[in-house]
Amino acid sequence: TLDWTTTLIRTRRTGDANSTTVANQSGLSNHFYLNCYLGGTEMIGASLRPFVQIPWTRVDMSALGNALAPNNTGLGSPHDNFFNFGIGLIFFNGKQPSANQ
Repeated sequence: TLDWTTTLIRTRRTGDANSTTVANQSGLSNHFYLNCYLGGTEMIGASLRPFVQIPWTRVDMSALGNALAPNNTGLGSPHDNFFNFGIGLIFFNGKQPSANQ
């Protein structure tokens, strides 16, 4: 799939009443997945869906580095790719297609 993703990171320093946004960026990514049907009954089915999400752009994290360590400039690259992976459990209801069709 083609996705629109938003990365939002907020932080609150000790003693501050309000949080501060240190990363807020949106962009496109691709979502690749495999659908593994587990079976079910005539009215409900389930599947496992392992996935990988690959963003097209990198997220600028320099404000987060400055918020965490304002006096340290050697924190490495201020950009991160946020490559995601995981597994979803999906239930679908309604009349299920027959295995013989």
